[in-house]
Amino acid sequence: RHGLENHTVIGLDGSMISLEALGSPQYVGLDRSKCRKVLWADLEEAGLTLKVEDHMQRVPLSQRSGEVIEPMLSDQWFVSTEVMAQRAMDAVQSGDINIQPDRFVKTWQDWLKEKQPWCISRQLWWGHRIPVFYPTNRPGSDKYFVARSEEEALEAARKELGEDVELKQDDDVLDTWFSSGLWPFATVGWPNEEAKDYKKYYPAIMMETGYDILFFWVARMVMMGLTLTDKAPFKEIYLHGLVRDEKGQKMSKTKGNVVDPLDSIADYGTDALRYALLTSSVPGMDVPISKGMLENAKAFANKIWNVGRFIITEYEKTAGTVQISFESGMTFSEEEIKAMPWLERALLSKCQGLCESVTAALLENRFAPPTKDIKEFLQEDVAAWYVEASKTRLQEHLGGNPNSAEAATSQKV
Repeated sequence: RHGLENHTVIGLDGSMISLEALGSPQYVGLDRSKCRKVLWADLEEAGLTLKVEDHMQRVPLSQRSGEVIEPMLSDQWFVSTEVMAQRAMDAVQSGDINIQPDRFVKTWQDWLKEKQPWCISRQLWWGHRIPVFYPTNRPGSDKYFVARSEEEALEAARKELGEDVELKQDDDVLDTWFSSGLWPFATVGWPNEEAKDYKKYYPAIMMETGYDILFFWVARMVMMGLTLTDKAPFKEIYLHGLVRDEKGQKMSKTKGNVVDPLDSIADYGTDALRYALLTSSVPGMDVPISKGMLENAKAFANKIWNVGRFIITEYEKTAGTVQISFESGMTFSEEEIKAMPWLERALLSKCQGLCESVTAALLENRFAPPTKDIKEFLQEDVAAWYVEASKTRLQEHLGGNPNSAEAATSQKV
């Protein structure tokens, strides 16, 4: 803003550096925390201070180390998103990509219309290294070479700088979201667009993820896919909510409110955990997981187990006398259904209606409504109504005859 020169005065080890040009060589080598105290004391001694007062401010801390994060000027790699972002916006606007729920379309457009340059370099140990190579034995050279491999870079460098040139790869790694943005096509054979998996699996149909990374990951995948393959990486973006604690707070290790799914499975069972999450799975809405939800889901899973146990027990009682083969996927002919008593026809009719409603809901990516419909059918229509009624046909002490045709029909249903 004021046209001042940029100076880096704190080194990578946290000590003061490069202060000679600023006329303060006495501070070189001091830890930056100690330097602040020494500098302030020097200002006081020189009579340049006005007053001392407490001031509340935000001090950024590293989550891993707890150290104060200091601003530092450094060279970084950026990608221009002007064209990439516009193509991603156009893909949603034209309907090539559908976002569910559609209220996130505005979020998508608001983020991407900024079209800010994207910093893709990170100073980390792990990741894809920046594919840029610099000559090490050409002092003063500002040349660099971008290539898929060191061999390709060396070949290009030799043509321009001579056969004896030596190269070093950039120490920085690519931003995680940049590398992740390549995932839809890089995992199926790209850049070989004739690869079998690429032709079969790219583009995909649906991307399902949390709404919190719509911009960080999903938008980057779309931008990268359109830029590098000229195709949108998927047709639909389905955004689910975040699983939160029972108070609705986001889970984090620092808060200590993380619900370990393995603990939940140990206490309530895998099916109960899955069902509890599905019952509240509304697109874009968070799911507060509570002990009560898991207990209700476990009770429902137990109800299904009891019904299954009843069916198996009754079958085993008559397995040697009833000459009917029962197997999964059995069907009834139209004549068989017409000949059935009202009880069985009513249950099959409700089951057919359930199948149709569940299928329609799943095709529309609505997962919570079917869970409620299935629970109502199994708990009310099957367990509480039909199982109890069928006992009068299957169990002798209730007046039933387990070897009768009606009993066989009940078992098959």
